[in-house]
Amino acid sequence: MLTYGQLYEGVLRKLDKFGSPDFDIPDFNVLMPQAIRNVLRPAIDEAETKQKTTDNIRYLLRRVTYSVEPAEDSTDKPLAGNAGELPDDYYMLRKRSVEIEYEMVAPYGRLKVGDTFVATATRVDGDQRASVPENYFLRATPRQPYFRVFNNNLEVFPEMLPAELKIKSIKAEYFRQLPEVKLVEAEDLAPTEESLKTQTIYPDYLDDQFIEECVRLVQRGTGDERIPVNPGANPSFLT
Repeated sequence: MLTYGQLYEGVLRKLDKFGSPDFDIPDFNVLMPQAIRNVLRPAIDEAETKQKTTDNIRYLLRRVTYSVEPAEDSTDKPLAGNAGELPDDYYMLRKRSVEIEYEMVAPYGRLKVGDTFVATATRVDGDQRASVPENYFLRATPRQPYFRVFNNNLEVFPEMLPAELKIKSIKAEYFRQLPEVKLVEAEDLAPTEESLKTQTIYPDYLDDQFIEECVRLVQRGTGDERIPVNPGANPSFLT
């Protein structure tokens, strides 16, 4: 993991190699976050559409657990009815990652008191939510639950819940917001020592890609296309 200072120095070295214009701290604070988004966004989109997670974004994945009665020493968030508040750093839920754990409170068929089972919830929006009860085969059941994100809350809909069942916990994986990468300027316009030493959350190989992309953005802004681009290492988001 490189520090913000090393990211800045990396961009300066590459720009100096090409005789590019000055690259000041305000430029870094605008273009480096954009470069990071450009590099990571395709992988996030692929995870959303194809449920495929690459190494590039595993550093952004987080898991949250909601419990009806979280222990005092637990990191679980409280579950109010069928809803729980999403974490402050929440950006986007990973597709097919919301799991509801049920617990038997009375015997039912072959299940006895205390037995548990898990079902994966499907996401619905407001319009779909209204139409689901009208379709017999798509109706929400304990084995076929639904969820939605509303007002920064995760809500699940395991309707037709038998009296013998209760929701024990809800687990979900989400992408955290991209951490802010910013050099703070002191009164003399030099970056503060603390911000220079702050580390990214990413491995070196990704930090190197961020530097390359940031340089490309600077060059594109000045109309200079001398920065070499490797299409194999930098896919469609560069176009």
